[in-house]
Amino acid sequence: MGYQDLIRESGGIAGRNGRKEHKPGKQSEARLNPDTGFPDALPAALSVCAKHDGESMQKGLGPALHPVAGVWALAGNSTLAFRMVGKKPTTEPPMLSSRKWRKWKKFKLDTDLISYRTLLSKFSLDVTSAKTSFYKEKIETSAQDPRKLHNIFSSLLNPPAPPAPSSLTADDFATFYTEKIERIFQTFMSLPTSPTSHSQHSTTPSMTQLSTVAPEELLQITQSCNPTTCPLDPIPSAMLQTISSDLLPFITTVINGSLTSGHVPTVFKKARVIPILKKLALDPSDISNYRPVSLLSFLSKILERVVCNQLSDYLMQNNLYDPNQSGFKAAHSTETALLAVTEKLHAARSAKLLSVLILLDLSAAFDTVNHKTLLSTLRSLGICGTAWEWFASYLDGRSYQTLPTRVSLQNLPLN
Repeated sequence: MGYQDLIRESGGIAGRNGRKEHKPGKQSEARLNPDTGFPDALPAALSVCAKHDGESMQKGLGPALHPVAGVWALAGNSTLAFRMVGKKPTTEPPMLSSRKWRKWKKFKLDTDLISYRTLLSKFSLDVTSAKTSFYKEKIETSAQDPRKLHNIFSSLLNPPAPPAPSSLTADDFATFYTEKIERIFQTFMSLPTSPTSHSQHSTTPSMTQLSTVAPEELLQITQSCNPTTCPLDPIPSAMLQTISSDLLPFITTVINGSLTSGHVPTVFKKARVIPILKKLALDPSDISNYRPVSLLSFLSKILERVVCNQLSDYLMQNNLYDPNQSGFKAAHSTETALLAVTEKLHAARSAKLLSVLILLDLSAAFDTVNHKTLLSTLRSLGICGTAWEWFASYLDGRSYQTLPTRVSLQNLPLN
């Protein structure tokens, strides 16, 4: 169960009769720590998880964090768990204004109505001020990045219109994606193949195991990740980052347990796929106009970041990167690729040579990567032992659910 399901069950959004069933009171307020804004019982709940191994701890971490989202929902924060004012969560303004409104509805006193309007006005001003500060900081931090600045101003001045409703279902998307990949694989099978060797040379260095990560490094990675939230997360990612220092011992155990054992927890290998219309002007009833976006749990992305850093360092230190590679490489991008090609074209022209440029656009490139070929390539690069087993575990047993309207489908295997 994700945090969104928990919030719905808690009554923070709406009950069965369409109205909020919970009335904020002293009981829900007492469960919040005034300094942190989170339940006082959180450390005690998490301590139960520490008695298990990495896989079991990860399974228990979600239920241990559910009370955090539940308390925020009961406290009146039904909008994805919490608001931030001065980088500290607060629930006071909406709770107080709600009480004043109920008091005025009951007694019809002018003083209560004035108090309600005053609190509501103050809360509105606080929200406006928070938005202003948020975008001001966002613009200042993106001052050196024209693309980010353009995206910020474009989203503010020309917000995209919501897409037209579509009758497509989760089954339709799941069938379309599966059949599309199968058709591409069939074309691969019809092509002639040449035997290739991925045998490891004696001079190739080796990486037999992944190194455990220090808590300080893990904290830095956790707080630097983009806090995108997936329905699989027990609480919103931004909230997890806020209390990451309290969760650090447990997150470290889960991450290091996976690195040392060469095993990726099963819950980390689940994804939610949301189809997004490629362009708003396209026909929403045409299923080919959608591109799938895969959502992964926040903790799984932290684990991936740790392994990616270690693999990149290994390839860089041993000069195993392709010299012409620009994608997925530090300090490289499409700009460096274009500059390299342009330089070679200029050099060929100066030498009075002819140049032929062949460009390939691969359909569903990531979805059609052969796992056996990938693992064989990793082995040829010196990845062996527990490190190789980790990548094999990462690729094995993955599954996804298609959520066009946030209605989950059965888990489908991802081969």
